[in-house]
Formats: sequence, structure tokens, C-alpha cells
Amino acid sequence: MLDIGFNTLNTYALDDMEPVRRFCTSPKLGMAYAYQLIGRAAGGRSEIEVQELLRAGRIQGASQAFADLGRQITRLVRSWNSPFDFFLITGGGAEPLFDHILPGEPHKLLAQSPQTANGRGYLKAGMQRWGVVESD
Repeated sequence: MLDIGFNTLNTYALDDMEPVRRFCTSPKLGMAYAYQLIGRAAGGRSEIEVQELLRAGRIQGASQAFADLGRQITRLVRSWNSPFDFFLITGGGAEPLFDHILPGEPHKLLAQSPQTANGRGYLKAGMQRWGVVESD
């Protein structure tokens, strides 16, 4: 799994449902990197300003920054030199980066509603493990 957040890329690999520690990392390869590139090109805007302007469709130049971040993530994953059955892409950066990560990889999946996919997964695992918890 590749979970693309604001400041980090959280990677998590399983083998027979057991974590493979060497592939479970959190390098600083999040969306903030792309927002910094866009912000510099847009006259020194902050990452938060860029994020808001992108949402509003009021800033250009994101494609190249997303492609650059996608190449860095791809380089990291390819450096593992390990065969994986598939790659699940989640997180807030999943949709804008999906086409730029692991181009040509046939076993790459975009999680449904990727921004909330991890939370839904944790909830489902908790419900399976502990059942329904009554709230006060």
C-alpha cells in the first residue's frame, strides 16, 4: 500500500498477511513537496495557499509538480527490487498522483474514496476484532 499524505508517503507491505518491515516506511515524500514546487512557481505561496487555490481551480502548474513527485515515489518503490502482487494507492494525494506513480504498472489500484480509505479499513478491522462499541 502506498498512502500519500500531506507530509509523508506511508508504505506498507504484507506477505501472507504479515508486515514486511523493510517495506514499511514513511519518507518525507508527501503532497507538500509538490505544493512547494507549485508555490515557488506562483510567486512564493505557501503549501496551504497552493492547496486551497488548486481546489478552487485558481492556480496552474500542478501537472509538472505532480509528475515530479510521482517519479520520486516510483523510484523509491522500484528501488525495493521486489515483486508485489499489486499496489494499492490511498490517501489525499492518491487521485492527483495516481497516473504519475508506477506508470505502466498493470497491478496498480486506486482505493475507492482514497482520502478516507485507511480510516474505513481501520474501522472495519476494529469491528471484526472487537465488535460494535457503544458510545456514551
